[in-house]
Amino acid sequence: MRTHTVIGEQVLRTAKLESGGDVPFLDLAMTLARSHHECWDGTGYPDGLARADIPLAARLLAIVDVYDALRTSRSYKPALEHEDVVRMICEREGTHFDPALVAVFLTVHEEFRRVSATLADQPA
Repeated sequence: MRTHTVIGEQVLRTAKLESGGDVPFLDLAMTLARSHHECWDGTGYPDGLARADIPLAARLLAIVDVYDALRTSRSYKPALEHEDVVRMICEREGTHFDPALVAVFLTVHEEFRRVSATLADQPA
């Protein structure tokens, strides 16, 4: 599981090279693929980056990724309620997540709820 960040970056790098290299959004995509599991306190992976060494885009995606993962049902777990996910993100402020970005998240969390409800998977 922990290798998916590096594998994703490598796949995107190959795509960039095969496209001739002039695809600027792939640079951001590579950064996001590699660094979205880094943690504010340095305990993440794959590089153990901490604080401002983690690219801002990856720090943002970390919150979005966790929110989505917890709000979406999986074969091994049910979806959690919005309030529970907001609480869990707040509990990880300063460890998993950038405190400044958690503060921003708290100002827009209702928009997360709205988008989550709008885009929720429909039962088969």
